Parts: sequence; C-alpha cells; structure tokens
Amino acid sequence: MNVKLLIIETGNFFRHNLGSRFDGEGFSLFSAGRLADAKKIIAQKKIDVALLDLSGLKMEGLRILKTIKGVRAATEVITINDAEQMALSIDGMKLGAFDDFLIPVDIQALIERIRAAAGSKQQNERKKPTFLEKCQDAMVAAAFAEAGEAEEARAFLKHGTQRKKPRKGEDYGK
Repeated sequence: MNVKLLIIETGNFFRHNLGSRFDGEGFSLFSAGRLADAKKIIAQKKIDVALLDLSGLKMEGLRILKTIKGVRAATEVITINDAEQMALSIDGMKLGAFDDFLIPVDIQALIERIRAAAGSKQQNERKKPTFLEKCQDAMVAAAFAEAGEAEEARAFLKHGTQRKKPRKGEDYGK
C-alpha cells in the first residue's frame, strides 16, 4: 500500500532525518515546516496520514491539526511530543488525532501505526456514502415526507442506504 505521508516539523534536520528513515517503506513523502506549508499541501494532495510534531510547533501544531481535520476529515494525524507537554498531546487526541508518540520515537512502532492509520482512513472512506447515494436518500425521504410520514423521512435521512431493513413492527429509527 502506497501511503501519502505528510511530515510536519519545524526542524529541517529532524524532518529530513525522519523522512530518510521511511525510505523503502512504501510512503510517498511530503513535508512542511509551518502552518502555511501544511495548508497548501493538504489542499493540493490527498494525504493519508500526517505526522505532526507538537513539541516544536506547540499551539500552532493544534491549529494545524484543526486545519487538517477541517479540510480533509478522513486524513489521520499522528502526533509526536515530549513528555513535558502532555497537555498538548491530550488536546490533540481530543481534536481527533489517531495516535500520539512520545520522544524518543520507536521508528518501527511508528511505521506500524502509520500503516494502521492509513488503513483506518481507507475504511472510513469506504463507509462514506457517495453523492448519488445521498441524493437517492434525499429523494426517498422527500417521498416519505410528502406522504405525511415525517418520522420515517427523518429516520431514513439519518440511516440512509446504510440502514438495515426494519422488521415488522420496528421503525427505521431504532
């Protein structure tokens, strides 16, 4: 699996060194040293996983995490931090980070988590209904609403094509 990996780290040396450790692992590497660079890459590329160093970026790192999740919600983010700034790691997890690593980082464990995060992203994308399915669901819900079945319409919109067929006496909302 070719994983598009974005490394976001302020230190050029660390960013380059980390990137070289991923050589031969099947990753397409992108790198950014600040928010503007990360935004540009996220907007242009379908990044699978972002590796975000919170220890150097601090609060800007959390802003980058929010930006990534706002622009490409399916992109998984793994944060790297030092033990002295655990509050940043906790906030990162609350904002939707997939995982958090403490410095010093076990590279093999990090590679495994990057692959797991990429797999999670693919699974989440497969679950997402297509535009056509959303339109079909809206039309069916409109038909229910037009027939005076407002509850059925709401339940159908909530569960859409992913819902299981209700058994006799059961409604869509359960």
